[in-house]
Amino acid sequence: MKCTTIVYNQMIEDCKEIAIEFKRAVATERESLDPLNNEDDMEKMEVSADSLNDLFEKFKVVMGLNCKLDFFRDNDEEYGRYSEHNNAVYLPYCIGMDKENAIVEHMAHELYHAFQYAAICSPASYPCFDTDTIRHWEYEFHNYGSGAKDIRQYLGQEIEKTAKEFGKLIGGA
Repeated sequence: MKCTTIVYNQMIEDCKEIAIEFKRAVATERESLDPLNNEDDMEKMEVSADSLNDLFEKFKVVMGLNCKLDFFRDNDEEYGRYSEHNNAVYLPYCIGMDKENAIVEHMAHELYHAFQYAAICSPASYPCFDTDTIRHWEYEFHNYGSGAKDIRQYLGQEIEKTAKEFGKLIGGA
């Protein structure tokens, strides 16, 4: 199926609905917990790997992707990453402790990179984006500027700007 503007806009609305449902469920589970005064509640605050995988799968299906989800040891340098070589989204093990909005935002951001890469690999299937946009994304994927090396270059990349906008759009739903 081609990702026309209509299909793309519907994908965004579907992702927002998935996000709202997820955030509502997590907030409901967490609302009676008091991790500051009850040590047992700290563990219950964490969103399970099953719930994270479920969220990922729902987003992935709506976005028409076939990538996988994996986790990495937490560090201070990154909140997640997408590897086009492995076709995988990597999130930190501790993401389940984040606020609901942050979980959705980071996951949606990284999935958007997978979406961008799908458009790069099959531009005719993504007429919702113009040729120059896809070419620019391709250039940036091949000449990626890491935030660890140069934060300004990293933040100035279109692939990061659009992924950040998408993450915020879905996370803020």
